[in-house]
Amino acid sequence: AGTYTVTNSIAAGGGCAAASAFTTVVINPAPAVNAGVNQTVCSGNPVTMTGSMSGGTTSITWSGGLGSFSNPSLLNAVYTPAAGETNVELYISSNTPISPCTVAIDSMNLVINPTPVAPIASGGTICQGNNLVLSATDGVANYKWLSASSGGSLLATTSTYTTPVLNSTTTYYVQDTLGSCSSSMTAVTVNVIPTDNPAFNYSSSTFCITGTNPSPIISGGFTGTFSSTPAGIVFVSTSTG
Repeated sequence: AGTYTVTNSIAAGGGCAAASAFTTVVINPAPAVNAGVNQTVCSGNPVTMTGSMSGGTTSITWSGGLGSFSNPSLLNAVYTPAAGETNVELYISSNTPISPCTVAIDSMNLVINPTPVAPIASGGTICQGNNLVLSATDGVANYKWLSASSGGSLLATTSTYTTPVLNSTTTYYVQDTLGSCSSSMTAVTVNVIPTDNPAFNYSSSTFCITGTNPSPIISGGFTGTFSSTPAGIVFVSTSTG
């Protein structure tokens, strides 16, 4: 870039002065954009672009695909795939060309893998000190039974999981995986009924037949159904003893 001068000199002896003219040359930096590396994402999940620009590029626009961009004018715009998209070409382009330079365009490929749906599973109720076989259905690939919804231990990779002996109500989680994509988790709760251990005592072991009907002293245990062996005791209420 700079100012250039051209001079036309008449041959000696002509008596004419040399003529000069000048012009200025401006070199605009050519715009350049880069869409970044190809990426893979699970359906329904957003992906962050890794674009870059240089040269005369001061602003960009992302386009392409059936999904939607958040902030398509940012290099790190976020693209959310549309339902059913599997493979899409996304483009980054410079917005305002500076004459005589043209708009710069680059593309990247986004592979969208299907995300499996959450499996169907239900828990159950057991008595304290027992275990339960849990079962999941409607999975399309590999099941994962986990001890917690976040950061839990992997317990099994089959459609069924047998719990250990349980003494309190416990919730497990199961999800389905397909390649690198995982479904949301299904919570499966095992309700544990504590073992009853009531103390049932009368104030004496001998009563007069003409006396007042005695009431027992009950401690410990929980509400349930009382019965007597051998027959002979008549309960006013079998639910309270």
